[in-house]
Amino acid sequence: MGTVGKPLFGTDVTVVDGGDPVDPGATGEIVVSGPTITPGYLVEDGGDPDAVDGAGASTADAVEGGDASSTGSVGVN
Repeated sequence: MGTVGKPLFGTDVTVVDGGDPVDPGATGEIVVSGPTITPGYLVEDGGDPDAVDGAGASTADAVEGGDASSTGSVGVN
């Protein structure tokens, strides 16, 4: 699985399952938060109002061994 690199300074990356952080080695979804993350999307323009919440933005990307990929699936942290 390829990597998309390291997060920008000030960006937090968390792997979650059902909104709760997972332990290392567990399967989960990548959620990013920080000052560069949009606070939401305009519903009028077809955006998903649930894509961003107080915990961050769900990327729906995979993780395996700590490297984030751009596969659009869920993987292992």
